[in-house]
Amino acid sequence: MKRLISVPITFFLMASTASAQVSQFVFITEPQTVSIGVSSETITIQSQNSQGVSENITETHDLVFTSISPTGQFFNTSGNPVSTTMSKNTANKNFLYQDSTVGTYTLTITATGRTSLQSFSASQQITIGGESSSSSNSTTTNEQTSTETTTDQSSSSQTNTANSAHSSPAPLSSTENKIEFEVSAGRDRLTAVGNPVIFIASPTKLQNLSEQAITYKWSFGDGTTLLGKTVTHNYRHAGNYAIVLNAYGSDKQAVSRINVKVILPLISLQRVSDGIEIENKSGSEINLGGWSLANNNKSFIIPEDTLVSTGTRVVFADETTGINSADITLSNPIKKIITTTLPEINLGEIQAKINEVKVALNNISPALQGDNTKIASVQKVEVVTKQLEQEEQEKSEILEKDSNQLANVIEVFEAPERQGFLSSIFSFVKRLFVGK
Repeated sequence: MKRLISVPITFFLMASTASAQVSQFVFITEPQTVSIGVSSETITIQSQNSQGVSENITETHDLVFTSISPTGQFFNTSGNPVSTTMSKNTANKNFLYQDSTVGTYTLTITATGRTSLQSFSASQQITIGGESSSSSNSTTTNEQTSTETTTDQSSSSQTNTANSAHSSPAPLSSTENKIEFEVSAGRDRLTAVGNPVIFIASPTKLQNLSEQAITYKWSFGDGTTLLGKTVTHNYRHAGNYAIVLNAYGSDKQAVSRINVKVILPLISLQRVSDGIEIENKSGSEINLGGWSLANNNKSFIIPEDTLVSTGTRVVFADETTGINSADITLSNPIKKIITTTLPEINLGEIQAKINEVKVALNNISPALQGDNTKIASVQKVEVVTKQLEQEEQEKSEILEKDSNQLANVIEVFEAPERQGFLSSIFSFVKRLFVGK
């Protein structure tokens, strides 16, 4: 009977354990009051399930430590800068806090799962400048003992040894940050828009850490990121980009950065005798590796590391490419057509065409001169015709007036005699109506 009962109980416990998951991060240590420039006692945050019970995280989490005080600092329990990661299958994260400004401040720790990207946040207040709540940080009457205690708890902070009141003539000991993990992102790079760029992470210093446990995250400066030790990226726009490599291993982190210059290729493509000529008109060297020459039927992939210096030309023989047509396109590795062929230039044919045009112009010139004379004559006839039509109109208007009005008109025009056709008309009308 006992055996029958034990089976469902065991099953129930396993199911309960499997269903538990992290639902919150909390501070499990009490708020502290710490003296200025002195490290706090250990502060601990913990991952818990919905029942408030400690629960190990199932993936590595990235941590962000913040304080509303601009002078606050976070350290690990050894006095070195605190690690910003929390390893998989752990539930607690310990750290120390130190500040040089009096006040009550809020400390906030944000934890983000590296795979799920689920975030948790926990906050707690700490008071700086009051009587320390830590027995190890309490004030003593022995100045030398107080100084040594401060040095032990804040060995990595900057100490003004010139103002120390300790009795020994020896200077205070100082502990520099011990670097156990370093990584390299490689050299600065030069590339063209569309070209693939290979990045390889290389650990340069490892202590107490296995290389297989390291995770690498690349940020390429154009809004894209990739995970992996070796990655490849194509830039779609010209510019100068800062590449940042973050490496995570256990509770350690390392960072490296390089610069990548991406240029916009300016290239001309021309059909020459038995080949295709490519000229680099860009301001920098271009690697044509992975680019393709193609017509409607065939294509040729340019080999890796085919470098063309600025202002220089290279010719790919038809025998090499297998392409001997006139219409050819050049595309970059992301299949964007950069340029097409120009027809082969024959200077002799161009000069012959120029000479033909010159002869034709010389033949046209006399005809144009004759036409200009004719045009001038026609324009002159049109002007005279318009003058005659105007005079005839004036004549009609005068004939329609009665004799009294005509006499008045004649008197007005008798003063200085006018010349031309109008003068003759006036004399005729005068003899007709007044008999003089």
